[in-house]
Amino acid sequence: MGACIKVTEGSIEAYAPSGLHGATIYMQTPSVTGTMNLMMAACQASGVTYIYNSAREPEVTDLAHCLISMGAMIQEGVGSDPITIFGCDKPLLPYRYRVMEDRIEAGTFLILGAMAGNPLAVHGCTSKYQTALIEKLRAIGAQIDIRKSSVIVRKAICPVAVDIQTGPYPAYPTDLQPQFMALLSIARGTSRITEMVFEDRFNQSAGLIAMGAAICVDGEDAVISGVGGLSGSMVTATDLRAGASLVIAAIVAKGITVISGAQHIDRGYYGLQRKLEKIGVIMTRSHGFDEGAGKVDIRMAVPALCSRP
Repeated sequence: MGACIKVTEGSIEAYAPSGLHGATIYMQTPSVTGTMNLMMAACQASGVTYIYNSAREPEVTDLAHCLISMGAMIQEGVGSDPITIFGCDKPLLPYRYRVMEDRIEAGTFLILGAMAGNPLAVHGCTSKYQTALIEKLRAIGAQIDIRKSSVIVRKAICPVAVDIQTGPYPAYPTDLQPQFMALLSIARGTSRITEMVFEDRFNQSAGLIAMGAAICVDGEDAVISGVGGLSGSMVTATDLRAGASLVIAAIVAKGITVISGAQHIDRGYYGLQRKLEKIGVIMTRSHGFDEGAGKVDIRMAVPALCSRP
């Protein structure tokens, strides 16, 4: 597309000496962020851009609808292959647009609801975006009630082992794999997770093992032997989704869990403490995101998760 990019230690420099121009692009992997960046760049590039093997996640389609509302010419391919974008030499227009819900945050709460407490209603959750997750939650024993603008999940009384394999949408999302591992750690039997999207995506396993889980990681596979229950421990959130996994594990664990590295969790779960307190979780923190690496003390409430639909 005519850009010059220089990558140095700690920085990326990008510029287009003669402006951007349309191109035919074949993506090596269907990256969501890569697809979105190419779409936005193509809107202001001269000529036509074709993006093959693009990501098909709902967020990509939502961005396309936003760009079209602002004047972009995206004529075909949204949610399919290829995405065709006609660049224009005029700036996009201001527009008030409501973005879709956070699909991964909603999925995290659905997994939590399958693990502990009374029926949990997740409002603003679009069930068609959670098809792969809902299928696995039902297989593990949770009851799912789909309503017009919410999904209600009831705890799996005796969760059973299931296998999952991550992949590009509409397959099971890699960003919900760490959270599902927490659920599988208390399921009866032996489960296998195969991570096909990212390398080294089992960082949460160390914290779960410290809480009593039985997990063996071998490359892209993790084998989880379900245990009767988890116990509170001192653990570390190494990244956003691993942190979410430890949070929901801590809620069902016996005793107090202290999670360091809370800044990773705050980055992707806005107002998490307030939301959890509404459903009966006792959660305190020593200091927050703005103060750097923090700790979160999570104590299971009894009865936990008392929010009802």
